[in-house]
Amino acid sequence: YVKYGNNILSSNLFQQTISKVQFIHKQNEKLKLELKLQCSSICVLVGNSGVGKTTILDLFSGLLNPKNSSWKFTFMNGMIYESSGEEGAYIMRNLFSYATQDVFLIEGSLKENLLLKSESNNSNESIIDNEIRNFLIKLDLKNILYRDYSLKKNINLTLDFFSGGEKKRLALIRNFLKDKSIEIYDEPTSYLDNEISEKVIGLLKDRSKEKVIVISSHDQKLINI
Repeated sequence: YVKYGNNILSSNLFQQTISKVQFIHKQNEKLKLELKLQCSSICVLVGNSGVGKTTILDLFSGLLNPKNSSWKFTFMNGMIYESSGEEGAYIMRNLFSYATQDVFLIEGSLKENLLLKSESNNSNESIIDNEIRNFLIKLDLKNILYRDYSLKKNINLTLDFFSGGEKKRLALIRNFLKDKSIEIYDEPTSYLDNEISEKVIGLLKDRSKEKVIVISSHDQKLINI
């Protein structure tokens, strides 16, 4: 483990399931943001475009202005850990996965695009491959496997065209595969039709049973989740 502070991430504490996260950001004495999140429910940030939903997600994740932020983690065993500033942001970066609105693909295989790392020959490779295939099937992307490159053949991005909806679903699968305690989604159902949106919402509900999930969305189905 990388040491930071008391090397808390290597302790048994952070091997426990997180049940709650309280986040506070104080820009000044008059401007304060507070989020209280927990497992078994999904926090959805709503509002018109440009009101700052993505900014709130970036603040919560510690990617933006962490010096004015603090986090309080409550674990299933009842233990609590509090941190702030750069240390808190460091801890958050190791605990969350973040599916942003802007989706990118790299010149590499489908598997490399989903894992964002070079393929390895470890003993868990077949398990990971099956997990990827299962997510592709659940989100109606199995046709991608039939485009003559499967999981391991390189994708030529100048020739292989992916629709906005396909790229969005690949980004969601990328987030699922990271399997972090805290999952963040910025407009997860954009570019998706109603049928696929319902499938995504179902997966998010299932994942929220053991994870802390926060979303920004205009989708009424997600707002009413």
